[in-house]
Amino acid sequence: MNFLSPYSLKNKALPNRLKAKLFSPKKSIAALSLAVASSIALANTPLPNDDWLQVEGNQIVDMDGNRVWLTGANWFGFNTSERVLHGLWSVNLEETLQSIADRGINILRIPISTELLYEWQTGVETSANVNTATNPDLVDTTTLEIFDAMLDYSKQIGLKILLDVHSAEADNTGHIAPLWYNDTLTPEIFYSTWEWVTERYKDDDTIIAFDLENEPHGKPYSDSEYAKWDTSTDDNNWKHACETASKRILDINPNMLIMCEGIEAFPIDGTTWDSLDKNDYYSNWWGGNLRGAKDLPIDLGNSAYQSQFMYSPHDYGPLVYEQAWFYEGFSKETLYEDVWYDNWLYLHEENISPLLIGEWGGFMDGGDNETWLFAIRDLIIEYGLHHTFWCINPNSGDTGGLLDNSWVNWDEEKYAMFEPSLWKSDEGKYISLDHQVALGSDATGVSLNDYLSSLSTSVSITSPEVFDEVLVGENFTVNFSKTQAAGVNAYIDGVFAGRETETNSITLTAPLVEGDFELTLVAIDENDQELDVSTSLTLDAVYSFTLEPEITITSPADGTQFYTNEDFTLTVELDDAAAFEYQFNGVSDVVTDSSEATLTAPAVAADYSLIVTAIDDNGAYLDASDSISLAIVNAPVTSLGCSFSDENVWNSGFVLSVEVTNEGTEAISSWSVSLDLGQMSFANGWSANFSENGSILTANNAAHNGSLAVGDSVIFGFQGAFSGSYSSPSCQGN
Repeated sequence: MNFLSPYSLKNKALPNRLKAKLFSPKKSIAALSLAVASSIALANTPLPNDDWLQVEGNQIVDMDGNRVWLTGANWFGFNTSERVLHGLWSVNLEETLQSIADRGINILRIPISTELLYEWQTGVETSANVNTATNPDLVDTTTLEIFDAMLDYSKQIGLKILLDVHSAEADNTGHIAPLWYNDTLTPEIFYSTWEWVTERYKDDDTIIAFDLENEPHGKPYSDSEYAKWDTSTDDNNWKHACETASKRILDINPNMLIMCEGIEAFPIDGTTWDSLDKNDYYSNWWGGNLRGAKDLPIDLGNSAYQSQFMYSPHDYGPLVYEQAWFYEGFSKETLYEDVWYDNWLYLHEENISPLLIGEWGGFMDGGDNETWLFAIRDLIIEYGLHHTFWCINPNSGDTGGLLDNSWVNWDEEKYAMFEPSLWKSDEGKYISLDHQVALGSDATGVSLNDYLSSLSTSVSITSPEVFDEVLVGENFTVNFSKTQAAGVNAYIDGVFAGRETETNSITLTAPLVEGDFELTLVAIDENDQELDVSTSLTLDAVYSFTLEPEITITSPADGTQFYTNEDFTLTVELDDAAAFEYQFNGVSDVVTDSSEATLTAPAVAADYSLIVTAIDDNGAYLDASDSISLAIVNAPVTSLGCSFSDENVWNSGFVLSVEVTNEGTEAISSWSVSLDLGQMSFANGWSANFSENGSILTANNAAHNGSLAVGDSVIFGFQGAFSGSYSSPSCQGN
């Protein structure tokens, strides 16, 4: 995102089928219009170290195993050259935090830079440019003291902080750099500053989570610096850096919730990071590509540390960049299939990890950007995804903010779109992540303890689902959620099978015979006494899983255009299948031991169907196929005409006007012609950029005249000298 300062302007396929369908929580939140409270009435005094969070499956839970929902926003500034929250040049810190909490935001993602953390770590005091008339408590304060003041007031109003290292350098465009380090701010400084901030705040659960680095990115096929995701220990391996930083942080504070974002580009199957072919990579938003985590997940070495880790992708709309998936008629459903599932949503759907969408937001344009905003908001609500909206600041150049340019008033249209994605009780109060303190005030919010105590005792099975298959005599895992219960007793066909009081999952053993059986969970209290609350479902014990073969064409996309006789790569994704057959332009072939094939486009321009069919390991064709349509077009003919529209010659000099004409079959955006001057010399010219190599004078278009539609012409000129007789130079288009 572009950060605008008042002092300066700096630019800046389908899901895999699972043997047990995994849980995707559904949440529906009604909109509520609230008046901002004029005074604060705190519910209770915050307690130290009672609000730490951890991961269970695809959920975040508190220390007692109660599910929570992180629903927040970003407020940037500590990451920029100003080194302090933007807006404090005009508004009061506490009043703005109060307004944020009163509006139902229960976590605030605070971007910061490694450079600023390093200054704090090494004792460098940096002063902040804030309006002390509106912030009299901040007179003569350092940036670190303002950061601590933000934490102190956030604690009072039940607002939690997610600290995000947004860039290496403290600069308004620092986030554009692809990596988390540079020649000055080394990888070790990146790690040690995270250790320093962890140690400083390890006994304060106001900072509840760390986002280790904002948007690692870079294109391996074109950029000199890029973030990758593999098994190496290279400095630019984000997977390795994430694992290293996480372990060093958790060695100091084993309660911290840690999240890592994705990268920009990841190689398709069978391709290495050495490839310079753009088509060999899956690309997504910066930080939004978590495909590598499927086969190379973050591994922190032990279950305790792993239970503190999750993933955090970013996603944006077409006003930030017109990505290929924003084609005419795109929708929530097409975004799911084209980009969300394969890049990150699989992590939630397959119960691998919770997700926090660290950045999503943009302008309400009444068009495609708004379509995307409502689509991702509805996805967040449907799946119960954690999120922090980008952003509070009105000075985000390509998204705008939840506040308008006054830094006081809220953009009510945008807030009305955003508000249903906030965690709210049935009584309409926003739910705090602090167990003791109501979010904002008693008028607008409720503490986590008060919310939990208002719930009825309940228990529900989140996975597996009814009639899912489990193997005869083998262990299987049951995930569940509970409220107002200390644990569960599990029964299989009425026979006690186990008890769980520590986590929200229990491992059981399937019956020794094939057939349906009933699984029942009964809620128990803290004395292990059963309560009158239970849930049941029927499962199927089998000797082998029923195969669900599936094949999906992942590349090229439906409707892709290729030139006649052009080679292209077909890539498929196979589930419960060993090989596939493709049929294209009357040609068919079987591909084994690979998910790719190289095809050649026909010599005749037309629309063609490409069909693939899955095959099992015995060579039998399966009832699974996919197809797309490809547009084969004639390759454009590029031809430049070059002629002299005027020749003015005198005894020892000349002036020539040269007309360049687009004689090809499509518009061009640049042109170049070469003239052989023989024994003549070039003096100067106009309406083109000139270069000489011996007798050859090359003229390239100027900035203003490079675009030529079919049949259009442009004229440039030059002056030269000769001795003896004059002869017109030759001219040809390049």
